[in-house]
Amino acid sequence: MTFTALMGIVNLTPDSFSGDGVLGPQAVRRGAQLVEDGARWLDLGAESTRPGAQPLDADTEWSRLGPVLRDIVRAPWRHRVGLSVDTRHPSTAASALALGVNLINDVTGLSHPEMRAVLRQSNCDIVVMHALVVPADPAVVWPNDQDPVAAIATWAQQVSRLAADHGIDPSRLVFDPGLGFGKTWSQSMRLIHAAPQLLASGGRWLYGHSRKGFLRLFHDQPAHERDAVTLALSAGLILAGVHLLRVHAVAHHHELLRQLVSAHPSGSAS
Repeated sequence: MTFTALMGIVNLTPDSFSGDGVLGPQAVRRGAQLVEDGARWLDLGAESTRPGAQPLDADTEWSRLGPVLRDIVRAPWRHRVGLSVDTRHPSTAASALALGVNLINDVTGLSHPEMRAVLRQSNCDIVVMHALVVPADPAVVWPNDQDPVAAIATWAQQVSRLAADHGIDPSRLVFDPGLGFGKTWSQSMRLIHAAPQLLASGGRWLYGHSRKGFLRLFHDQPAHERDAVTLALSAGLILAGVHLLRVHAVAHHHELLRQLVSAHPSGSAS
């Protein structure tokens, strides 16, 4: 079994779709708890990308993110975790990298020249997410007959070439198929089931299915009550060898990993 790392979500937003947005010192405490729960990464984001969210300018985003990030960088547990910042603003990415962030989670998938310029000057890893539009818009989706697996595999190849053409080593990239961003519910599920196929196409992959709206295919529950179905899908993704899972309920996922390792003792996931 390939190692799967857990990325805990720290939403620095008052309007998080999952209802877990926190600000200021509470966000630092949430980060500390996620590390105790087993997160290998923390992903901090100050701009909601849920459907209907109001876009933030870079200054407002940094006013939320900067103080929390500075406190986390100084925290005694900082060395135990990699830090990721979820942003579409090049200036935010640059400021975060200056504080020692290890990864930029670019929700616009390297589509902005200024972001490419910032990332070219660093050696951090980069999550590139596929999206038709950010914030997500339920009215802007692929047609029903679109093959999402072929489209995402082609997109990953295109992003790799784009990165190389702009002086960014493609080996730094982590591909996120962008579940719920421009996909129908059915297409998002097909991308989950096709994880082995996408991994076989090469590169590292991150899945961010936790509490997403398309999980209402199983139960029409509010977001904060979707952890059980999230875990069920996570088990298949872990067994497929997905490199990173971006999740809310880290403690439950850590236990899931432990159980799967016990069932597959030759594996290395933890």
